[in-house]
Amino acid sequence: MPAKNKSAEGRHTGETTPRTGEKAVLSVRMPMELANFIQEEARARALAAGVSEKDLPEPGERALNLTRMVNTILDAFRTYFSLPAILVERLEADRKALKLGRLDYLQHIVYMRSEAVMRNGPGFDKSGAPAPKSGGGRT
Repeated sequence: MPAKNKSAEGRHTGETTPRTGEKAVLSVRMPMELANFIQEEARARALAAGVSEKDLPEPGERALNLTRMVNTILDAFRTYFSLPAILVERLEADRKALKLGRLDYLQHIVYMRSEAVMRNGPGFDKSGAPAPKSGGGRT
């Protein structure tokens, strides 16, 4: 049995991926819609990080670092978006009590948020947001 990598132990919740230098090389086929989405997300992240529009490649000219973007998306999914471990433990307990897989659980959370937005309006929990709609019913 191979020895366990101690730096990777306990990294299932709330922590970032350990940087061991070990990489797996995968070849994945995906629909063009997904490839375009990943490219757009990588472009938006680069712009948000302060890269100027003129420094970004034109679509089709050369690709942004799509491997990094795919890793970022998958690591966010794996770590519950790098939430603190105590919050991840609570979410994992809830997920298990609901008997849902991770993707189904995240869909459930987003659905519950959409219900709150429908009741209270967009941005209702942002500081300075208008008071929630009265009535509490669906419109």
